[in-house]
Amino acid sequence: MHHRINYGSENTIHLKQFDLMFPLASMKPDSYCVAGDISQEHIPVRIMGREMISDGLVYFYSDGYQLESPVIITPYLKDDEEIDPYIFNYSTSIWTNINTGKKFEPIIQKRMTANTDKSYTISTKETGLLIFAKRPQEAILRPLTSLSIQNKVNYVDLDELKQTNIIKTIEDIDISDPDIVKIYRGQVSGKDELRLEVLKPGSSSIVLKGTDFYGNTGAKTYIIDVLLAKTDNLLLNVLAALQTCSGMETQYDLSDYDFNHDGKIGLSESIRLLQKMIQ
Repeated sequence: MHHRINYGSENTIHLKQFDLMFPLASMKPDSYCVAGDISQEHIPVRIMGREMISDGLVYFYSDGYQLESPVIITPYLKDDEEIDPYIFNYSTSIWTNINTGKKFEPIIQKRMTANTDKSYTISTKETGLLIFAKRPQEAILRPLTSLSIQNKVNYVDLDELKQTNIIKTIEDIDISDPDIVKIYRGQVSGKDELRLEVLKPGSSSIVLKGTDFYGNTGAKTYIIDVLLAKTDNLLLNVLAALQTCSGMETQYDLSDYDFNHDGKIGLSESIRLLQKMIQ
């Protein structure tokens, strides 16, 4: 379903996750604007060489023109949520930082609170595909690096890594087990970044091959441990225990609840957890 606003109208379009307010003089004469939801699902979106997980997709289009005056966008945000707003213009094929208007620059990370009072808004004259994407979690590579299964997308600032380790160039990057962690390298806002996509718990290793400032070639190896997450939330632990009993995979570490010390979570442990939650 889409909504249409004609030239000379001042109107607000209410979508499932966004309000779009079009000022009276926002469009060119004989122009119109349409807007609508695309998806509320968390789906992967590749932006400027970096794949992100979207937290809302909408579109608004005005005959391929830039708007005459900015449309005001009010997102519905959850508590303590980190987001990046991007917009892709169909006619120019350019990504735009909505807050600054600069091209091909990702938004500075913001930590939002619930936007129930609608005090946080975004304004832009660009039209096209609007995406709110969750920021990847920054990871610092160490000889032994631990990643949580809960953070599906992580990134490493390779420029910072080179400076810290006195490396001039990184010419090749290998991963020993791509079934545990997948790696993607690309330029993001002029920075050399490595994206780590966590797939399942286990151990893998990343090997960086390159040269130092003296021209010597070499390699550095970093062990990556993908760990199950621990939580004090009894309800989540009960659900995870029931998943384990039914043969399903879970992202939570239940080792603290292995009451009979047999290395697994069975029905008896699930019942005890459920009783503990009820109490």
